Amino acid sequence: MHLTLPRLAALEPGMPLLPFELKDLEGKSASLGNLRMGAKLTAIVFWATWSENSLREIKKLMELAPLQAKGLQVIAVNAEEENPSADQLAAVRSAAKGFPAGFLALLDDHLSTFRDYGVSAVPTTFLADRNGVVVFRLAGFPVIGGERMLAYILETLEDRPIAPGPWAYRPHPRSVRYFHLARILLSKGDHEMAVHTLRRAAEIDPQYLRPPALLGDIEKAAGRFEAALAHYSQALKFDPKNPQVLTESGECLLLAGEIEKGLNQIRLALAQENDNGLIRAHLAFGLELLGKRPEADAEFKRAVAFAPRDPRIHALEGRVNERRGMKAEALAAYWQAYDLLSPASPKKEKEDKSNREETGSPKEEGSR
Repeated sequence: MHLTLPRLAALEPGMPLLPFELKDLEGKSASLGNLRMGAKLTAIVFWATWSENSLREIKKLMELAPLQAKGLQVIAVNAEEENPSADQLAAVRSAAKGFPAGFLALLDDHLSTFRDYGVSAVPTTFLADRNGVVVFRLAGFPVIGGERMLAYILETLEDRPIAPGPWAYRPHPRSVRYFHLARILLSKGDHEMAVHTLRRAAEIDPQYLRPPALLGDIEKAAGRFEAALAHYSQALKFDPKNPQVLTESGECLLLAGEIEKGLNQIRLALAQENDNGLIRAHLAFGLELLGKRPEADAEFKRAVAFAPRDPRIHALEGRVNERRGMKAEALAAYWQAYDLLSPASPKKEKEDKSNREETGSPKEEGSR
């Protein structure tokens, strides 16, 4: 059985922040537009009290409190659970008591904003400029990326020259719009028009790595690995250390049978974001293909610990269990992935229970 998961529409650098309206710890509504008013830079961090790295990231951002007077706005969006208990909410309030003045804590009810932003792990931090365009997106607690983001904040707020690098680049707005349109077309199943639109986006701004990276994903899903790798190589020309593209390229090499090359790409990605659960899950998949089962199991355990709500990790674990002939474990992992992709509701829970009892697999996603 193979479960095909839709690609999460993650908010990436070059894209505008998505508007949201959430409640603070006192139950008062707060909109992103009002919170950003007058800010030169806006940092939005998705966090949870159960995540040690979340607390480390929060502490790091709290150290920037003196920069609020220079135009830095920090918004801490708590993503504790889909429906947090009274005890969990008490833990959130307790943690937020130590936040400095102006450091806003909001509750993401039902994790709607968490999903809209394409977040799969906590902490995930977005840094946007005065126009609301994302400049940095950091998943986990990457040391290198975190240091670069801090330097960018200081350079911007102190009116110093921005150091050269991918963070100093702004994709052409038309190219970004075409990229957004292509993702919508993909979600509707119109792959042919999506490919055409992505090629147009790449023509408008050849340095914008998202269009060729997504073209690579499309080719990889169709099993055209050579074409996919060509697109990934094009994307990596402009950001050779991009962890997302390195990971996708590494997986493509694994699927093409070039296991060692694929693992090398994935390890390069992991060097950029050591706490990224999805990258570790791909490392586990590669180790499994090499026959290193104990090492693969250890990496999957680490991956789930870093990002327990990322459906792609559970899907990869399902593929590995399926490969091992462990049907029950594979189905359990696929169901976990499916449940994380589909927000819970009483009606859905009843239907899913019936589907499990009747077929042992999600009807809506299909299986083969």
